[in-house]
Amino acid sequence: MGAVAETIPAQKLRKARRLLGLTQVEAGRALGRVRPETVSRWESRSAKARPLHAQTARYLIEIARMLRDVAPAEEDRRRFLNSPQPDLHGKTPHQVMLEDPPFGARQVYDLLGRVLHGIPS
Repeated sequence: MGAVAETIPAQKLRKARRLLGLTQVEAGRALGRVRPETVSRWESRSAKARPLHAQTARYLIEIARMLRDVAPAEEDRRRFLNSPQPDLHGKTPHQVMLEDPPFGARQVYDLLGRVLHGIPS
């Protein structure tokens, strides 16, 4: 019995990708090596995806939401995403999302959760 496909909310994914400064190619990589054409389709209409891809899309959407809370200004968000973080072994959140798909998104999500709740690393 196969895994049940889950829906990815198109508008939220598109907004999150843009806020995170990811191209469709990069978003596909962060989602777990998804083709850019598939990302484009998912952004144009809510679509079904494998559970792992849908879960990772939810992480990207939540990362964008939390990042707006942590860094309301676009410049501050960009700085955070492109600055090495000790909790990410000195890598930037952007690097981790792209280099360790789909688990990198979870690592960045966890990091932002700690930042939002004032938990020291």
